[in-house]
Amino acid sequence: MILSLLVGSLLVGRQIVDRAKIQRIIFEFDYYEKAFHQFYDTYRYVPGALPYKECIKHAEFSGCACTNKTNCHVTQGACDLQEDVATWCLHHVNSRTISAKIVNNTQRSKHNSMIQAKKAGLISQEAYPFNGGNWLGDGQQKASLMTTVSSTDGHAAVSSWNPTGRLNFRGCLPREDVEAPYQFYKDKLVNHNYLITYVTAKNSSDRVARQDKRASFVSAKMASELDAKIDDGRPGTGRVLGIKAGLSVPPMADKPHQGTTDEQKQVCFDQLDTSVEDINKAIYHSSTDLKYGCNITYIMEDVK
Repeated sequence: MILSLLVGSLLVGRQIVDRAKIQRIIFEFDYYEKAFHQFYDTYRYVPGALPYKECIKHAEFSGCACTNKTNCHVTQGACDLQEDVATWCLHHVNSRTISAKIVNNTQRSKHNSMIQAKKAGLISQEAYPFNGGNWLGDGQQKASLMTTVSSTDGHAAVSSWNPTGRLNFRGCLPREDVEAPYQFYKDKLVNHNYLITYVTAKNSSDRVARQDKRASFVSAKMASELDAKIDDGRPGTGRVLGIKAGLSVPPMADKPHQGTTDEQKQVCFDQLDTSVEDINKAIYHSSTDLKYGCNITYIMEDVK
């Protein structure tokens, strides 16, 4: 009797924690979507699409720029490189803007979208520290500046509820390809901007471990509940899309998946992400194991 009560209490406690996490994720999606739209309302370009000629008109686009010496996290102290407007804009915009309303997925706009929103004062640096590198705009790589350029993969927001979780803006124009694992969702993403979530290793030697317990943003069960709460409850349709993570993610880009085909099918939802038809009829699994979990793509409302 006592054991049954304890088990019941633990289950209720887990449900309360999961509901709190889901509410936090919904808050984050709303927070970044609002910042994205406010940026467009202010500059008439979405974050990441801001061109150099527009960037240099605004004093807020200056100051701290990450380098290969620091990740510019607030907890790591003062920034080691302060830039004026012209220099900061040179490093953090594209050489050309294809669309003012869609983040260009094939240029550096996808890497600079979050840092531009942060510099505009629309995202709290204290609550949402950032990592990433100091990027040069396309076609603007000058040999004299290469020593200040980091090789890290852009600037991403750190999730407020998951220290290894990351969020970033992406977009898809009709003639662009989308990076894996989003390619089977292209028909749903084209001409839209969206938030992606993923997890990152704490250090470069942790690449294998990241495929295990920290390999997904949420469990399949939580992804299902999140999707049902704010969308249609299906991983392959609507505005919330489930992305296979964990054992379905290669440890390195040029290596095979860590999991077998059968294991990959157990990740996130019950179909393999090999065709649009499979994705459209997929159903979330009920697993709470993060190595069989999901990353989430959230399609934002279009800017007006």
